[in-house]
Amino acid sequence: MAVWRDRILVALEPCTDADMVEAVVGKLLLGFENGQQNAQATQARNEEYLTALEGLPLWAVMEASDRFRTGEVLVAGWNKAFRPTPPQFADEVREGLADLRRQQIQIRDILDAEILPDPDPEAVERARQAARDAIAGKLMREQQDQRRAVESEEVERDVVLAGPPIKAGALGAAALGRFAPNPSPRAATAAR
Repeated sequence: MAVWRDRILVALEPCTDADMVEAVVGKLLLGFENGQQNAQATQARNEEYLTALEGLPLWAVMEASDRFRTGEVLVAGWNKAFRPTPPQFADEVREGLADLRRQQIQIRDILDAEILPDPDPEAVERARQAARDAIAGKLMREQQDQRRAVESEEVERDVVLAGPPIKAGALGAAALGRFAPNPSPRAATAAR
C-alpha cells in the first residue's frame, strides 16, 4: 500500500517547468486561432493559462489538452467553437485528477487506520454475558409492566363496579365494553 501511495504522490507532484506547460497550452490553442496575433498578445494569453494551471502535474495538463482536442471533455459547459478559458482548462485538469485523488484519500485512510488488537476472549465472553443479562432484564421489566397494567385495569373495574348502582341504560355499550371481557360475535348480536 505504501508503494501505491508513493506512486500517487509522485504522479500528483506539480510541474515546475513552465516552458513545458506553455508548450502544451500553445499546441492546443493553435487549433483555435483564426488569424494572426502579435507576440505580445500570445504571451499575455499564455501567461493567463500558466497562472490557471500552476501547481498541476504536466501529464494531467497534457491529458486535458488531448480531451479538448478530441472534444471529449469531462467538465460540462465548454463550447467547442471556442478555445477553453483558463479556468475551464484548469477545471478539466482537476476533473481528470479526481479519481487519482480519491485513490490517494482511500490509501491514506487505510494506512492511517488504527489497528486494533485481537480482543481478549474473556472480555468478549463478559460482554456477551452482559448483553444477555441486559436483554433478560428488559424482558422482565416489560412483563412486570404488562402485569401492572392488567392489575390497574382490574382495580379500576372493581372500583367502578363497587360504586353506587347505575340506572339501566345509563352507560352506553362503548363504556361498558371497556370493563367487560371481549364478547364473542354471537353474544354481541344477541345483546342487541
